[in-house]
Amino acid sequence: MKRIHLLAVFILFWVLFFLVSNSILTKNSISVGSNKTILNLRKIPYILNNHLLCSTLKNRTYQKDTVKVLQLITSHAGDVHFRNQIRNSISNEELTRINVRRMFLLAKVSDEKTFHHRSKYKGISEAKVQLEYDKYGDVLVGDFYESYQNLTYKHVMGITWAAQFCSHAKYVVKQDDDVIFDVYQLVHIINEQEHMENSKLLFPDFKNEENAIFGKLLDKQTIIRDPKSKWYVPANKFKRKILYPPFVSGWAYITTIPVINSLLQVLSRDSIGYFEIDDAFVTGVLREKTIPKVKIVDISKYFTVFKGHLHCCVATTRNLMAIHKDKHSVGPFWCDFLIGPSIEDLSLIDVFHKHAQFCYTTNTCVRRSSEVSLKNTCVVTDAMMISTKNYTNSNTERESVIKGSSNIIRILN
Repeated sequence: MKRIHLLAVFILFWVLFFLVSNSILTKNSISVGSNKTILNLRKIPYILNNHLLCSTLKNRTYQKDTVKVLQLITSHAGDVHFRNQIRNSISNEELTRINVRRMFLLAKVSDEKTFHHRSKYKGISEAKVQLEYDKYGDVLVGDFYESYQNLTYKHVMGITWAAQFCSHAKYVVKQDDDVIFDVYQLVHIINEQEHMENSKLLFPDFKNEENAIFGKLLDKQTIIRDPKSKWYVPANKFKRKILYPPFVSGWAYITTIPVINSLLQVLSRDSIGYFEIDDAFVTGVLREKTIPKVKIVDISKYFTVFKGHLHCCVATTRNLMAIHKDKHSVGPFWCDFLIGPSIEDLSLIDVFHKHAQFCYTTNTCVRRSSEVSLKNTCVVTDAMMISTKNYTNSNTERESVIKGSSNIIRILN
């Protein structure tokens, strides 16, 4: 009889231990694929990791490089064409020259048929991702599956990697791979900040502001409770009633390592329920709990949601040298925007970065005054549309931009 009682107590102990352990684990954990494995957000597992990306071999030892900007680019394993076009437009060697490093954030390739339901993902395999890593060394692959539900995990993985392996970077850019980001102009701004104490900077609040996230402010955003929505967040995952805390657009934002450390400290200190809307989770929920509280600096004026604005930025790229004669000439100009959509226009990505490289390298570009800003003057015509033999964009060739009113610009998708 005693043995039966002892056995019952033993079994009860282990059942309770399992339940308590599982409860503690899942507070900061997520499901990482159809296998229902639970991973802890506080412990970041990597499959492929070039931990020396921000270092250089000198005198038989790896030494930290000067890194002014670290780009963390969220990408899908299947979006090889995006990554290759970004690499072709700005090579890793060119980035090193201007003190920038780039890391693409990926996850494991699922063997399930559901992974290949989109034709562009056919043929993608872990072996091909390994070859990409071996060739470029700029992909970080997490030990979880590619899935919309795992975007927050990928985001946290990226900023954790930055704090671990590139902690000396001055600024960190987190962006999506289908967004055009003018990294040349950002480095130019940083150089101005470093060498011209009283210079007029692009961001009025950029100087000496470390405890901040710079991005497009999204305030009073309603939490979607409709299960049919892509942005559905159930109440048991995020209990706030109506609105998210203020956060920034996931397209792109700029921050610093000290801010990233503050965000990660919240994860290690507090119990945070996981949900998939990664920009709201990281720059909203985590940011709100930081001590001291991380600020949001709204730089919406340097964002555009219209691809036509970016076409206007580069419309005269082929004539830049002819236009510029002296410092008093009209143009060439830096683009008015740092961030905008590519809408899968691979040719635009290439030309935009060539334009930015010209401005950075020659140091001849000036900034438009507010009177002639592209938001007020940009008119896209067929002649300005970029076309190549290998690229057709039937959905956007008829894109129209109405002069003088950016609020009624129309993009045909």
